Order: sequence, then C-alpha cells, then structure tokens
Amino acid sequence: MFELWDAELGISLGAFASEDEALAAVKLLCEQSHGSRAPLGLIQDGQTVLATGEALVERAMSKNPRSVLTSGQ
Repeated sequence: MFELWDAELGISLGAFASEDEALAAVKLLCEQSHGSRAPLGLIQDGQTVLATGEALVERAMSKNPRSVLTSGQ
C-alpha cells in the first residue's frame, strides 16, 4: 500500500494500491493547484518514505502521461 501525506498538516491524502496510482494523484494535485505545492510525502507499507517534496513531484511528473486514476472511465 502507498499512502500520500501532506507533511505540513500531518494528514493522509489517500491510500493507493500501487505507486503509479499514488503518483497520478500527486500529478493531479499539482495540476489542480496551479503551481502551489504542499509539502507532500509518499510512504510505502506505513513505514518506508519513498519520496518527499520536490523529489516526489519530479517523480510524479516523470511518469508516463497516462492517468491511472481515470483509466477505465
């Protein structure tokens, strides 16, 4: 499980079955915020920090442009 966190507020923004789904959510948040970026963090299995801040945003933006969140609609 992959969990997306807002580190500034200390709240979970959602849990995802795959890293691709979580990164698609980061990308969508960035697109919706018009350049404003919260201090996000991606955690795997409740214990491993995979990426935070700009590194997480760069990781999300470098993925293929397909949207895992909207596939199948």
